[in-house]
Amino acid sequence: MNLAEAIKNNSSGVFSYGTLDCFLWASNVVLDMTGTDPAKAWRGQYSDEYTALRLVMKHGGPVKAFCLAFGAYRTMNFVQPGDPVFLNQKCTQVDSINAAIAIHDGQQLVYMCGDGLAAAPASMGQGCWHV
Repeated sequence: MNLAEAIKNNSSGVFSYGTLDCFLWASNVVLDMTGTDPAKAWRGQYSDEYTALRLVMKHGGPVKAFCLAFGAYRTMNFVQPGDPVFLNQKCTQVDSINAAIAIHDGQQLVYMCGDGLAAAPASMGQGCWHV
């Protein structure tokens, strides 16, 4: 499946930790594009913000935790369409995890938040993982 189809295929749903949060949404897009599930080890491990935060902190914080799923962290100089991107931004209004994982769609960063899919300028990306 190509990037546009993968984003469209995952464009509906309601944000829910452990079911459809920003990390699992980005992982679903990667899974649709590559056939490999970067979140395989994480699925079923958390079901709310508290257990998600505990899991992330157990692995050294957001960037280190997401490296376990997506591999080596790179600067935005190397970002390509379809790459997961780290945003230093909350996914929900009450979120205590100040991190979001987006997908670079070739122009902007698309991510799952409390209101559904959202977009941010690519310049807001802090770093990326190549898929």
